[in-house]
Amino acid sequence: MVKKILLFFMLLSAGLNAQNYLSVHFDQVFAGFVFTDSYGKPLANLTSALKTSYAMNYKKVLSNGFFLRAEIGNAEAGAESILNTEKLDWDLHYVTCNLGGGYILSKLKFRPYAGLALYGSYLYKANQTIGTDYYDMIAQKSIKTADFGIDGYAGVLHTFASFASCFLEVGETRGLNQLEYDPGQHLYNKATSFRFGLAFLMDGIGAREAVVR
Repeated sequence: MVKKILLFFMLLSAGLNAQNYLSVHFDQVFAGFVFTDSYGKPLANLTSALKTSYAMNYKKVLSNGFFLRAEIGNAEAGAESILNTEKLDWDLHYVTCNLGGGYILSKLKFRPYAGLALYGSYLYKANQTIGTDYYDMIAQKSIKTADFGIDGYAGVLHTFASFASCFLEVGETRGLNQLEYDPGQHLYNKATSFRFGLAFLMDGIGAREAVVR
């Protein structure tokens, strides 16, 4: 799949001018789970948990508005629930990479864009708290450390200097990997993210006519 995406953008960019950008963004994340037990029922009182994430990406923007984006970052995931009268909290931390692309309207002062990416993540920290009891989910092998899925996003970008822009972005992430070792139960990550970031033109400060400056 990744090879097909790269081939698509290589063909798309043939004969077109392209510019390169480095971006960073910080996210407010409403993380949650899609969970069903061995009877096919969801966990009662399962709610989203407020998390934070951050990432850095490289973006190649073509003169026709299409772009390719590769990203690496730290993503927090998890959820909350109530068991009897005790609070349940899942706190997951991933190193994540994604690759995808999209399209940006380049003729406007505030430039809307949208994109889609495939991601892969490695879980390096996973804590579960039940009341006052703490559990290391990785040490207990109660959750898989690999995840992958789809990240869709849309946003608006504004140029405030010849080499720098700021952007606001909304992302929707859906995990596709079953995280439970128990085949009778099914657990998947999901998240809605609100992202603020800065993008910097890498091709020179003097390039004022960039597609994304």
